[in-house]
Amino acid sequence: MISQDLFETFLDSTTSLVLITSPVDDVIYISPALCKIFGRAKDEIMGKAWEKSGLPDKIIDLIDVNLRIAKDQMQSNRVEMSPDYLDGGLTYECNMMPIIAPSGELVGIQTTFEDITYKEDLRRVNTYIDSILEKLQKSNDVDKVIPQVLGDITAAFDLHIATLLFRQDEHWYAKYSYGAGEFSKDTIYLEEQPSLARMIQKRKEVFILNDSMDEGSHFVKSMASKWGIHFLIAIPLHIQGEIFAILTLASRTPVPRFAKYMEENLKRVAGFLSLAFSEDRYIWSREGETTPSKQYLDQMNVGAAILDGKDGTILWSNDVYNAVIPTKFRGINITQMPYYYLSPDLKDIPPEDIFATVVKSGDQNSYGCIQERNKKGVLRYWQVSFVPILQKGTPSRVLCLITDITEWEKTNKKNARLIYAIQEEQYRVRTLLDSVPVGVYISDAEGNILEISQMGQKIWGDRPLPRHIEEYWEYKGSWPQTGKRLQVDDWPIAKAVRRGETTIGTIIDYINFEGKIGTIINSAAPIKNRHGVVIGAVEIDQDITELKTLERNLEATKAYLEAIINQMPVGVAIGEAPTGKITTCNNELRKMFPASMEIPTSIDEYTNFNMLDGEDMKPLSAEEYPLAIALRENRTVNNFQTTIRKSNGSSITVLSSASPVRGKDGQVQGAVTILTDITHQKEIEQRLEKRTQNLIKFNSDMQRFAYVTSNELRESLKSITNYLALIDKNSS
Repeated sequence: MISQDLFETFLDSTTSLVLITSPVDDVIYISPALCKIFGRAKDEIMGKAWEKSGLPDKIIDLIDVNLRIAKDQMQSNRVEMSPDYLDGGLTYECNMMPIIAPSGELVGIQTTFEDITYKEDLRRVNTYIDSILEKLQKSNDVDKVIPQVLGDITAAFDLHIATLLFRQDEHWYAKYSYGAGEFSKDTIYLEEQPSLARMIQKRKEVFILNDSMDEGSHFVKSMASKWGIHFLIAIPLHIQGEIFAILTLASRTPVPRFAKYMEENLKRVAGFLSLAFSEDRYIWSREGETTPSKQYLDQMNVGAAILDGKDGTILWSNDVYNAVIPTKFRGINITQMPYYYLSPDLKDIPPEDIFATVVKSGDQNSYGCIQERNKKGVLRYWQVSFVPILQKGTPSRVLCLITDITEWEKTNKKNARLIYAIQEEQYRVRTLLDSVPVGVYISDAEGNILEISQMGQKIWGDRPLPRHIEEYWEYKGSWPQTGKRLQVDDWPIAKAVRRGETTIGTIIDYINFEGKIGTIINSAAPIKNRHGVVIGAVEIDQDITELKTLERNLEATKAYLEAIINQMPVGVAIGEAPTGKITTCNNELRKMFPASMEIPTSIDEYTNFNMLDGEDMKPLSAEEYPLAIALRENRTVNNFQTTIRKSNGSSITVLSSASPVRGKDGQVQGAVTILTDITHQKEIEQRLEKRTQNLIKFNSDMQRFAYVTSNELRESLKSITNYLALIDKNSS
């Protein structure tokens, strides 16, 4: 049994927000974490009536009203505590749960507080993320869309400055930025970004600087005075395992709390950006562009023509251009060709105004894509682009390029089919994961969790769960035998990815992120490719909390039953069906039989009891025992008299009764036999019978004595009478 002090010590070691009150509203327990939120010491509240806890009246009244509802209705009650009640701007959901004893008596109310502030923020962030993904998918001009995306990112996460740095060999430069330039210190911040990027590149993980959390660092404390920022987070962007860019976000105001789910969503955004930058149709490095030479273009499988910027007439064209573009569509008329794809930025501009728009923009433009069949009948795809040519700083000519994108289109179609197949497979996997009644977690080769089933989310709490392997320490698991908390490398999924070990049936006690205490059976195995290399792992959690509770209740019930049976003045044995194995027998029954007797494990071993028929004193066969009859014939036997012969030669007389225990279907589940020692009663009966016989004999002797005495008296009286008569006669 766990002592009260040990129980409180265990609760105090958690971060749960728990309040336990008695039926008369006295505070039985309050967790340190909740005391911190209330701004009170634990000693100031513990043991006092709730209304005298010293907390603000509005908090006392809110909780008190709902405690009374929970007590009156004897069921859980929930209420939301808005930021108006507590400092810190957080919203809590209070769940009052009655604690009811087995007798049905209310013994207390447990109130848990859950921070639900993040849920509304999460919905807002997801709305922005959907917008970001849509913009990246629809845009064909990354230079235009990225600043918009950076603006959405800062708005989504309530930050002020966003930059996107790219690597050129070993050097870093800020190619895109948003929100910088409004203050004088922004220039210094942008200039020192490359140095910061090199440090982040070495760490290869999310990097956070926060002067509200890391007050001991001189570097962090100097951010506000040096750069004008209080918070910075940097997320590396990867392509095929290599960091090619870094997204940084900064806040000009203090950020006392940057939630974990915000960090996880920033990683999602970084993943979208990485995917967008990995598309082949984009050319990101545009520094050092020069006007191509005619000789170089003639050697490439690229059609090229130099057009007059005013009327679009051809000034020069190479062989590829002349072979692909029909005569009637050359020059300005190339915009009249049938395009299967047009740039969203140029498709609404009339063809006759395209050249003027291109010349005016002074920047290269992808117009669209065409297809043509060559002389062999092979279908090929070409991308048409216009590039203004500067002469004396003024665009006066246009370079028309047609690039063979056939292989790209084929690859793109293959990729589209592959992506569709992958998405279909992911949907099937997700459907499978959500249909199984266990928690399932799938990780990559680094141990980072990629997929979590609905049941896995339910086990650990309705909130974004830690996914990085180094964040496993946030999961509160402990060994049932010792109570020692699991370290990162103790989790079976970590063993699977790091050492290739398979773990089956490990029992772990847990406290989830909502403060719920439970038990799981944890199994994990590595996922290997055809070369035997670990590429991930799968973990399965089966929540057996209810089963453990039922097991404890059954054990308690069994203990109560055994205690009751052991106090009974008769011998009791319980046999299971169909084997007849004796599962329980009390002390009184053991006294009736020799100490060396082995408890039967089957009906055939019932002869170990060495019981004799009460009438002919012959040993009973196993099938004649009342317990065997109850198990095999499904009927009750009452008061069957038998004799038990002990090892010392003495014997006792017992009445044996047995009755089957039936299930809902009427089938025998087991049987109970009761043996009552009636030896003493038999001895009393024998003594009474003997006394009765003696009385009968005495009565018979008395009758004979009375008869003889009566005859003798009659003869004596007769003689006396005759003698008196003679005297009387002589006298007269």
